[in-house]
Amino acid sequence: MMVADEVQVGMGRTGYLFATDYSKVAPDILCLGKSISGSVVPLSACVCTERAFKGMFPDPLLHSTTTGGNPLATAAGIAAFHVILSEDLCGKAQKSGAIFMEGLEKLHKKYPKLLTTYRGRGLMIAMEFCDGDMGYEVVYEAFNRGILLSGSLINAKTIRIEPPLVITEEHVRKALDILDESMGIVYPKHFK
Repeated sequence: MMVADEVQVGMGRTGYLFATDYSKVAPDILCLGKSISGSVVPLSACVCTERAFKGMFPDPLLHSTTTGGNPLATAAGIAAFHVILSEDLCGKAQKSGAIFMEGLEKLHKKYPKLLTTYRGRGLMIAMEFCDGDMGYEVVYEAFNRGILLSGSLINAKTIRIEPPLVITEEHVRKALDILDESMGIVYPKHFK
């Protein structure tokens, strides 16, 4: 049985509606949350195949909750799916992500000792720095120039880029310019 946790990577973030679409394997259980409602109201879902769902048949109240069935959250979820599909946000995430990756390749070549690697799919992108403190210096400099980046809970050297799926090419290029400027400030402090 395969369970896919798509809470952070689903709803177009990686350039496909679900990250599991890259593998062309359908999970038995698909967990969704956060952006399933467009991040407007709390909503989550556990979508199962009939085979996986049969495990709950002996106790049909197993899934019940006192906070389940929120009509506002459900409406937000339906609207989020509609917008993602009708505005081709998955395709936009692929295109914007490709521009980011191209720009990060240039930054990696320009600052190889600082930006040791980068990776991503769609608009779920990570930059890995040689040292967590230097990565956070870049985050600080970028923040002062208008870009909010995220750290990683399990690796201080990894900084995440997760812009909204509606980001424009102009904003991607501006973000890359700001990252270049920020790394340009941090790099000479530590490397000659």
